[in-house]
Amino acid sequence: MPRLNPEALTFGTFTSSYPPVEQVVQSAQALEAATVVAVPSPYESLSLLALEAFSVGTPVLANARSGKKQIRSRIDNIRELVSPRLIRHYDRLSKARPPALVPVEGDTCQGCFMKLPSQFVQQVRQDPEHIHTCPNCSRYIYVV
Repeated sequence: MPRLNPEALTFGTFTSSYPPVEQVVQSAQALEAATVVAVPSPYESLSLLALEAFSVGTPVLANARSGKKQIRSRIDNIRELVSPRLIRHYDRLSKARPPALVPVEGDTCQGCFMKLPSQFVQQVRQDPEHIHTCPNCSRYIYVV
């Protein structure tokens, strides 16, 4: 678990620092390798940690007042709005090589860490209405 950097937060205004990509990948791998993630707090039962665990398919043990049924219902309702072909591809990626949705930083896919052609990245950047996939790893991508 990453340790809080006391210099990252200040009083009066909000500032934060982002963890390096390697830490994020290690966290995702740890969540994926876990048998279960326990979130005992009644106040944070559906925390970001729980949602990240859901995204890699790891079961979450949460407080009964967590609202998991409501969140699952909302997820199911949203999934009905998306093309079944896109959902199948997303589900396959989520199981085989999570995460299924990754950013492109610079010209590099953050899923497979391969450099993408600059012209392709420019096309992704100029066409936000289209759903793009990495030509190397087939993950869904978006440009940061």
